[in-house]
Amino acid sequence: NPTEVYFSGTQLATVLLGCIPGCLVLGIVILPIFYNLNLVSINEYIELRYRSRLLRLLATLCLLLNNFLYMGMCLYAPTVALTTVTGLTTWQSTLIMGFICTFYITI
Repeated sequence: NPTEVYFSGTQLATVLLGCIPGCLVLGIVILPIFYNLNLVSINEYIELRYRSRLLRLLATLCLLLNNFLYMGMCLYAPTVALTTVTGLTTWQSTLIMGFICTFYITI
């Protein structure tokens, strides 16, 4: 964030203009609906609302695909740094970073 503000100015602060009302709508409108229906996730709500287990499965698969792509990008950035510094191959660095991250998360 400091680098972004340095290069682009304080335009990053405009994100807060959407975050504050968004949090209020979430807390006042959406969460009470989930709480009263005893639901845990949006996927449960999709199944309940549209009466389709297949649609819930597709929504879950879309979420998983999105998370896998995001995790891959998050893993690739430190892999490139490790490869540059140590001279290891990309695959070796990816495995090392994967093991380190997995170990850290399990702790």
